[in-house]
Amino acid sequence: MINLILKDFLLQKKTFLFVLLYIVFFMLVMGSGGFVAAGTAAAYILLLNALAYDDKNKSDIVLNSIPLVRNTIVKARYLSVFIFAGFGIIAYWVISLLIKLLHLPLMIAPISLGGIVGILLSIILLASLYLPLNFKYGYIKTRVFHVILFMAVFWLLGFLAKYLQEIDPGLFSYLSNRTDWVIMLSILGLVLLIVGFSYGISWRIYRNKEF
Repeated sequence: MINLILKDFLLQKKTFLFVLLYIVFFMLVMGSGGFVAAGTAAAYILLLNALAYDDKNKSDIVLNSIPLVRNTIVKARYLSVFIFAGFGIIAYWVISLLIKLLHLPLMIAPISLGGIVGILLSIILLASLYLPLNFKYGYIKTRVFHVILFMAVFWLLGFLAKYLQEIDPGLFSYLSNRTDWVIMLSILGLVLLIVGFSYGISWRIYRNKEF
């Protein structure tokens, strides 16, 4: 499984510069939301490129011709999302450090635990929605959904936050008064539920797929 994840990462050496430019772009234009937007965009771009490479090189045919359990292939795809998110966070930190060292007059969003959680939730939601479609129809047939899905998730998260606050202004006050471990456990439970449901669909699709 580790080799499958490593493959997805190493195949994209030429993509890294492009991803770094995207991170800088979001850092400069998104203001206080720059960290979450940049980290999520970086992870999503790397995920899409990994899927594109596999589709172009017919990797599924090769992988299924060797003694490799299909469940392992699906697991590796989901785990790679976290690796890509980690790359986005580290890249953002390095670029932020360079900006400070060079004393550039730029206002950028700081790295925070809440921002990291936001990145993980956003990319998990994106991957959970997209990967079952990709396993079912492939990269080419689903590429029309890429930009739409990316924009829709950010719009949905912002809409839900505003909508919940309008329904019950005390909701966020209630959450702010909870201990960190209660909030983190709640978030972890939500993430596991989303990923588990998505993974189950993807595994069922890929298990029955003919190559």
